[in-house]
Amino acid sequence: MKYLCLVYVEETTLHAMPQSERVALSDQSMAYCDELQKNGQLIGASPLHPVETATTVRVRGGKVSTIDGPFAETKEQLGGYLLIDVRDMNDAVRIASKFPAAQYGSIEVRPLKENGCASPALGACENFTEEKTRMRKLVVGAFLTLDGVMQAPGGPDEDPDGGFQHGGWLVPYFDEKFVEIMTEWTKRAGAFLLGRKTYEMFAASWPKSTDPADESATALNTRPKFVASRTLDAVNWNNSHLLKGDVAEEIAKLKAQEGGEIQVHGSSDLLQTLLKYNLVDTFRIWQFPVLIGTGKRLFGEGTIPGSFRLVETQQIETGAVLHVYERAGGLTYGEVEVGQETVIFDSGAVHT
Repeated sequence: MKYLCLVYVEETTLHAMPQSERVALSDQSMAYCDELQKNGQLIGASPLHPVETATTVRVRGGKVSTIDGPFAETKEQLGGYLLIDVRDMNDAVRIASKFPAAQYGSIEVRPLKENGCASPALGACENFTEEKTRMRKLVVGAFLTLDGVMQAPGGPDEDPDGGFQHGGWLVPYFDEKFVEIMTEWTKRAGAFLLGRKTYEMFAASWPKSTDPADESATALNTRPKFVASRTLDAVNWNNSHLLKGDVAEEIAKLKAQEGGEIQVHGSSDLLQTLLKYNLVDTFRIWQFPVLIGTGKRLFGEGTIPGSFRLVETQQIETGAVLHVYERAGGLTYGEVEVGQETVIFDSGAVHT
């Protein structure tokens, strides 16, 4: 849920601070915002110029009047804001309490209306959404064993790296419901993002399916496919595009463009980069009742701390279970002792 944190400070107090102390406060505030952004909790933030730079605008009877200065004279003045996306009001208050300026003033925390609409009587915009909402979601679809292995689910020759001998472990669990759900997933894609190995495997098989009734094949064969590779010089499958330069930066640019969700299928090596740079918005994870013990894992060396919320779950008759998770921000921790109140705190408070 989104919250607006309005930071009020007494400007005379700030002006009376030594220059070194003001600089330190500014540096601490920027560092805290960087931490929130890394955790996926910050949508936007900015300080404001002093209140004497403000102009107040009123419209009465069709006439516009302006007054130099703020709308209201108060002891503490609005000095800046943070727009955050967290689980609930408790999380929002906890984040506000750790903002450095809270030591010198007050922070008002208010939830945003989820539909972005204000009262029509106020003449507010009916379709307000911030930039983050407009960004395309990057969605990872993965097939995992109970012990987290994602390597070669579809066949013995799919990915024998590291001498992997269990290729095809998923196939016995196929059923009609599984295929139906997978087809609906694939139809949602506005584009696909693939690593080299997955791209080459898909490019060798999906173009062979030309039946218009095969909706998965139609989507994969016609919609944009972006390929991350350090070795390929060209990609020839219809509507394929080779990403050049810094992969994380290029993917961030793709997410900022208009369009439907960007789906990642397979691509275990590429996934580590996506995890490392916190680029994944949604996981669609199929978990199968299988233990393997060795093989490539979804959450490998690129994994960084973060939290997700479960938004959907389904089970098919063969025993496979689908979990859909959406990003919820940074980790929270807790401490519980018998006879005492449970304490919840964020990552910044751990071991301090």
